[in-house]
Amino acid sequence: MNIVRITNIAFKKLKKIGNPDVFFYCKSGGCNGLEYVLEPIKTKPEKAEQQKLDEKSNLWVCNRSMFYLIDTEIDWIDNPMGSRFVFSNPNSSGSCGCGKTFSV
Repeated sequence: MNIVRITNIAFKKLKKIGNPDVFFYCKSGGCNGLEYVLEPIKTKPEKAEQQKLDEKSNLWVCNRSMFYLIDTEIDWIDNPMGSRFVFSNPNSSGSCGCGKTFSV
């Protein structure tokens, strides 16, 4: 079972930014209280759950952020306003217009 869902286009972008792995967590900040973070990493983080992207790459989800991130869908959009990851989070009670921050 996967912790988060990743669209095909987001999967391709995550593989490009990973070293070969990516750490997914949330931190305090932004206009809604919590901010999504996708961070390229070279070593396994402590206290994180592994989600294999493929045979060489992993997405690590922070255990402390798990409650807020479980079942989140990570997608990638590319439009005239710019290219970025977007998050669809069923645990969120609200988010900002840019989609980078959320509240629970």
